[in-house]
Amino acid sequence: MNLFSTLMVVIFFIESFWEVRLYTRLTQQVASVRDHSEQDRVQKVLRLERRWNLFSWVIVLAVLFTPESVFLPLSCVLVLCETIVIMKLDREDQRLK
Repeated sequence: MNLFSTLMVVIFFIESFWEVRLYTRLTQQVASVRDHSEQDRVQKVLRLERRWNLFSWVIVLAVLFTPESVFLPLSCVLVLCETIVIMKLDREDQRLK
């Protein structure tokens, strides 16, 4: 594994911890939201995160058993998707503040 591959793995782990933090905060805040449309929007983002969480584990397991030539592209896609999900969670978190 080269330096870039290692960096992708480290970034993924850091983003995963950040994702859990945001998900926990949003889950706690969704009960206090009074507007029904806003609550639906937050619930939609939380559903997206739960689905992504399951799918990301499938990709992580696939990455572990793939050859080096497939490892790097899969890990880059994994980090990119993780970043997009975190951006959506963070945007909802900022709206609720």
